[in-house]
Amino acid sequence: MIERGSATADEMVLAFLQAEVDSPRYRDYYAVALTKIGAARATLIDNADLQDARQNAARSLILGAFRGYGQNRVLFAGFPIETSWRKVSVTPAEIGHFKYAKHRIWSALTGGTRLVADGARNLDIVQTDENTRLHVRAVADRLAQGDRFPPLIAVQSTGADDIVLMEGHTRATAYALTGIPDEFTVLIGSSPDMSVRWSTWW
Repeated sequence: MIERGSATADEMVLAFLQAEVDSPRYRDYYAVALTKIGAARATLIDNADLQDARQNAARSLILGAFRGYGQNRVLFAGFPIETSWRKVSVTPAEIGHFKYAKHRIWSALTGGTRLVADGARNLDIVQTDENTRLHVRAVADRLAQGDRFPPLIAVQSTGADDIVLMEGHTRATAYALTGIPDEFTVLIGSSPDMSVRWSTWW
């Protein structure tokens, strides 16, 4: 894992939206949310300007409405406000050591370890809900065709070894499964008490 420097919360929010805007599970929501605030996807997400404060505020509003960002609820319930962000380059082998967030599907897939490597290993063995295997295989096919995706988002308690995925479970599994690409970007948010305050998902 190679450190690539600091990142901002605005970069994390943008990566979150870029990853989910085309997701079969979430794309309808994002289409509605963009319409409600009168924003064009091309401007706000696809060709975003991270120097534009109004754009950053709009993206945060969308992520807050759906995922609870900045509102201490849903996925961001208990999330430390003082979280610092950084970029790292990660290989498919290294992502295998990351953990999935605490969720019944990913726990079942890994036999309780929540390790991405176990998720990739068990993909065709363990049956799960929500068409997990089909979603991972679809991403794997796109990787083989040369498609690339936004950064994964993960969190860590400062100084601790465990890194837990927050967004990008399907993509992380596909990376570990295929070994493609050679490396990719992960945004990691760190806080001294991340594992305590974000305990619902840790």
